[in-house]
Amino acid sequence: MKLRLTYTPENVGEPILSKLILAKGLEVNIIEARISGDRGTMIVDVPLRGDEVQGVVEFLRERGVRVESIAPLIELDEGECIYCGACVSPCPVQAIRMEGWRGIRIDQDRCIRCMICVNACPMRAIRAV
Repeated sequence: MKLRLTYTPENVGEPILSKLILAKGLEVNIIEARISGDRGTMIVDVPLRGDEVQGVVEFLRERGVRVESIAPLIELDEGECIYCGACVSPCPVQAIRMEGWRGIRIDQDRCIRCMICVNACPMRAIRAV
């Protein structure tokens, strides 16, 4: 499950994610991180589902990290898509690619649901569901 973690000035210098990995024995994939001296945001992929994730969320929240689930999927309406590729290059994690001259593919596992592609599409053929 993908989670957005937001650190505050009080906890940005703490090794909270490292403690989570050690305490829970998880392999956490950091997909994106923006950390400065006084705050930070990370998108992480935790290899758990359903109730198993709740323990991870509680662990992080107890340490002052705001946790949001990144749940909506991105969907392409092929009837509306004109295959212009406007959604491909702005994707920060290369989750969207052109396949041939009449195909757009979205890799849901790679997608961080940032919605940049939704805003980039001139035909509004991409949407969150």
